[in-house]
Amino acid sequence: MLRNKKLFPLFNSVLLTVILVVMSTLSLNAAGVLEGVNYEGIKLVLQFHPPDYVSPELIKEFEQKTGVEITVLEKSWEGNRASVLTDFMGRGSSFDILLFDTPWVAEYANLGILVPLKPYLGPNFNLEDFPELLLEQCSWEGKLFALPYRSGVVLFFYNKRLFDDPRYKTEFEAKYGYPLAPPVLYDQMRDLAEFFTRDTNGDGNIDLWGTSHSNKAGGFIQNDFQPYAYSWGTNWVNEETGKPQFNTPELKEALQFYVNLKKFQPPGAENFTSGESVAQFTNGRVAFIHEYLAYEQTILDPSISKIAAEENIGVALKPMYIRLGTGINGEWIGVYSNSKHKEAAAKFVEWLMMPEQSYRSATLIWNPPVRMSVLRSRKLLTKIPALQYTIPLLEYGYYRDPKTKYYQQYREIFGEALSLAFTGQKNIDEALDEAQKEAMKVFKGE
Repeated sequence: MLRNKKLFPLFNSVLLTVILVVMSTLSLNAAGVLEGVNYEGIKLVLQFHPPDYVSPELIKEFEQKTGVEITVLEKSWEGNRASVLTDFMGRGSSFDILLFDTPWVAEYANLGILVPLKPYLGPNFNLEDFPELLLEQCSWEGKLFALPYRSGVVLFFYNKRLFDDPRYKTEFEAKYGYPLAPPVLYDQMRDLAEFFTRDTNGDGNIDLWGTSHSNKAGGFIQNDFQPYAYSWGTNWVNEETGKPQFNTPELKEALQFYVNLKKFQPPGAENFTSGESVAQFTNGRVAFIHEYLAYEQTILDPSISKIAAEENIGVALKPMYIRLGTGINGEWIGVYSNSKHKEAAAKFVEWLMMPEQSYRSATLIWNPPVRMSVLRSRKLLTKIPALQYTIPLLEYGYYRDPKTKYYQQYREIFGEALSLAFTGQKNIDEALDEAQKEAMKVFKGE
């Protein structure tokens, strides 16, 4: 266990120094991908759910270069999956290209909804440019069924005005015995949450809290708690067997830590959605948050955020415990098996995920890239500095979104159990033990 709180504030700066050394000049040569391609008269349908989408400028360019016509269908998160399942079970062919949430790849591949992609990728398509961590998540039973489209890792956003205040620096070090700085260890984060929860104007009421999470029952709290489980060296589903493991000692310990943070969060935190949790930070009510990189746009938007000035916002790697666990709010892109135009659909996926389009997607619609050559480019890091923190998390972090055909059922059960524990309606043992029994019934088909 890493415990030296005085030493580990150096960790972030050392790791980022390594990253800066390996920054590169990006080659955007995509020659040959569309050479000789003519899809005149072919119509493709791409379905997605917000906030993810494909740049209209890139779609238009592909249409002009190939003669294909692409229609874009927007669905809700729930509607995206439901419509695909309904169409597939009815043997329909309503879609060609699917942009979908990361956990669905196992279910889609197991049912036969996606086609294996490797046979469609050209010789110049370098899969080694993608993090192995993400390619593994896009695979099922040894076959690649999708490509990573977006990778929004969880980062540590903090209010620099508070962290840089000389009074707080002196007070913090006197109380905890080490300098006030973004945490590397979760124990440090707990100290920071406690320290910043205070009455700042002397009226007897707390008006500043340490942190915030989206703790609403279901997917919200499951999504926010998951990186804690990873950091504690566990997962809520066995990666080999697909069996639920909601009540391991490690997971219970991680949940106890998470629940203990509640007293450092604003009133009503048990019902916060992601947007509501971020709003606590942008309104200046909390000192820091764990949140996905995509929310940086909101945090820096002066029409939304009261602390939007860049000099007020700090970004760092999220803390670690046993390992550097992370969350990835990503999307995968694949080809629908019932498509009548699989070759054209796959060519669009291949072209879209080449380095040039990956770079342009990042600059046009702020889509965090997944190609390491793009992430390391000096040109892009100059435009979006926060991307530098994505690199170590993708290369060294631990992330395993459970790949199981029962993901949706497990998630509902697990998310409800987490909420019951967080709100105190049940103790941690009771909530997780009961959820484990219920999930095992799903696994056994009972």
